[in-house]
Amino acid sequence: MSYRILIFEDDDERIKWLSQEFIGNIVHCTDSVKEAIELLCNYDFDLIMLDNDIEESHYENTNAYNGTGRELADWIAATELNNSPIIVIHSCNTNASQYMFDVLRPLYPTIKKSFVEIRGKGIESVINL
Repeated sequence: MSYRILIFEDDDERIKWLSQEFIGNIVHCTDSVKEAIELLCNYDFDLIMLDNDIEESHYENTNAYNGTGRELADWIAATELNNSPIIVIHSCNTNASQYMFDVLRPLYPTIKKSFVEIRGKGIESVINL
């Protein structure tokens, strides 16, 4: 069985690593909130990987909102997706990670905040966490 995975990420190395972790599945990668929303409207995802700081300016202004994982997390929370995907927040921005976790946790209790919980486990293990 293959799973549909959305990776919201801007770092090419991280995208490469994540794509290799989930080989054999349908993986969509984007660094655009608009594109991520379009994908979420058109597909039911089994796993969503969320980074926060997407643009270079986000690293300088850790409170930035537009174009970030926080903006996407707010949209996901307000929309309540048709299915219940596993969501993994993998941002190094501690405040943004906590914000996304707090916003999404009431609707998606299986949410995770770390690569550590999924690294090397394969998609079946992640989906069944």
